[in-house]
Amino acid sequence: MWKRETMGPDSSLNSRPELIRDSIKDWEVGPSPKKVSVLGSAIQLEGVIRGEDDILLHGKIKGRIELPRNSVTIGVEGFLEGDIFAQVVVLEGAVKGNIRATERVILHSSAQLIGNISCDRMTIEEGAKINGTIDMAPNVKESRREESITANEELIDNEEAISH
Repeated sequence: MWKRETMGPDSSLNSRPELIRDSIKDWEVGPSPKKVSVLGSAIQLEGVIRGEDDILLHGKIKGRIELPRNSVTIGVEGFLEGDIFAQVVVLEGAVKGNIRATERVILHSSAQLIGNISCDRMTIEEGAKINGTIDMAPNVKESRREESITANEELIDNEEAISH
């Protein structure tokens, strides 16, 4: 593990813990505060992360993060090669993969993303770098797709009825 005395105010683990609080202060997370799991800069992980805690990543992950009811913050030193599915995603570091947030995505000026974003709300600071697409109405897009499929099926049924 780590020693508490090595974690001074300039430590990467303590560099900006207020990010999670600041990024989610205007939405209600429930009656009790959520726990935050911190993955430090010395951590390297491959695989899928699932759970009930918010995540603050300063290390490197190759895989997926799936926290549909929680927030994921990728710190300045953090890097993820894989997809994120969460309620809120805050990006200060780098992600090579897709981001899907049910609530919002926040890209700080140091953020670097190679991949697509799907969310309802988004904040982008000047300087953030994105190479991909942004879908700000994923639920509308899906419902329109379903309406289109239903309309096409009805059209086919009507054409078959007319031809007989």
